[in-house]
Amino acid sequence: MNFSINELPEKQLELIGLTRKDILNMPPRTYNALMSGNRTSLIRFHKLNVPGLDVGSLDANLSLERKPNGDVAIRFHPPNQMPKNTS
Repeated sequence: MNFSINELPEKQLELIGLTRKDILNMPPRTYNALMSGNRTSLIRFHKLNVPGLDVGSLDANLSLERKPNGDVAIRFHPPNQMPKNTS
């Protein structure tokens, strides 16, 4: 599924401290992954404006999804901080 830069939700971008210009300036591999609906590589976020979340910086992957009503939403995927017990 492919997305357009004009479909990106401005308010969600503001919450994670990004603009459309920041998205356009991503490395080609990261930009292509995001705009095709896949997860990006790990990105460090410094300017999170999420209510109730008070962290200096946070690493996460991003992806886009299309909701049933046709709107596009940004999905935020922080890495699992707990090691898995494989035994």
